[in-house]
Amino acid sequence: AGGTRTYFLDVDATTSPIGVGDHIALVGAEQQTRYMRTEWDLRVWQAVFTGLHNTDLIYSHATAAELKTVDATLTQLGLGKLRDAAFRTLSQGQLRKVLIARALARKPRILVCAEIGVGLDPIARAALMSTIETVAQAGTQIILVSHRREEWIPSITNELHLQDGRVVGSQAHAPGRCRAPAQRAGAQHRPGRKPEPMHEASRDAPLIE
Repeated sequence: AGGTRTYFLDVDATTSPIGVGDHIALVGAEQQTRYMRTEWDLRVWQAVFTGLHNTDLIYSHATAAELKTVDATLTQLGLGKLRDAAFRTLSQGQLRKVLIARALARKPRILVCAEIGVGLDPIARAALMSTIETVAQAGTQIILVSHRREEWIPSITNELHLQDGRVVGSQAHAPGRCRAPAQRAGAQHRPGRKPEPMHEASRDAPLIE
């Protein structure tokens, strides 16, 4: 039997989805794949600019205020030097960070990261998760959907385990106390280890926020 979905984005709860999408941004490896399979020749700043209008391509000239927002977002994520670089020439880790910047450009309350570390080697994945932790510390609510504990960040406060689309377990964490195994044990990347292949996310992933 179906349940009722309730949203708590404001003081009062609501069951209406109208306007909820304006407060939520999604980023995942699939977005990168879509960009790389096309002939779109975007610069980094242009890719981030499309996030302001939630489109894949540019359909209008950027205003001075919009350019200021784009530059501020790139600077926040340490991507300022890549502003005019061609999107398709970036490394896998850089591409993922640019997609996060694109998602943050319109200042969402919630950033959903779906299997964000897929295809990255351990070093690139750790750098990416550090960036997401910075975003969380700046006040954006983060929801991570992942099969990998090494993608946990310190700001995680709630952990849900899903199986066949249902919650089968949960755990609360004190802010700043949650650590990925590699962070706790001080594990380092082993030379010669290949990055994990891209794959479709299943319905049995832990959901951590």
